[in-house]
Amino acid sequence: MKENTIISVGENAVSSKDNMIILFDETATDDIKNVAVIHQPINQEVTYQLSVGTTIKFGEQCYAIEEMGERVNGSLTMMGHATLLFKERSDEDLLPNALYLSPYNLPEIKTGMSLIFD
Repeated sequence: MKENTIISVGENAVSSKDNMIILFDETATDDIKNVAVIHQPINQEVTYQLSVGTTIKFGEQCYAIEEMGERVNGSLTMMGHATLLFKERSDEDLLPNALYLSPYNLPEIKTGMSLIFD
């Protein structure tokens, strides 16, 4: 289990148009922070090893990984980055940093809430 805390939610971070959220850690630039959810691991020694079926929890809201890109674990480990898509992948290519999650509704996200990869 990898437990994080959401430390900020950018003004344009949650896109209901695309059913998408972009994650980054606290090293993100100011421009990125405007469009991302910034999280910080509780344990600084974090290496991610997510796979299809892993659950992600925003507070008490639970989501399952249906598909994932090949670079997700490395990007999350290096800079806390992943693109979360709350929809089925259609004909689009599988993005290397993408996590396709179900259910297909966006979570309610607030600063201070937990973000757990389990």
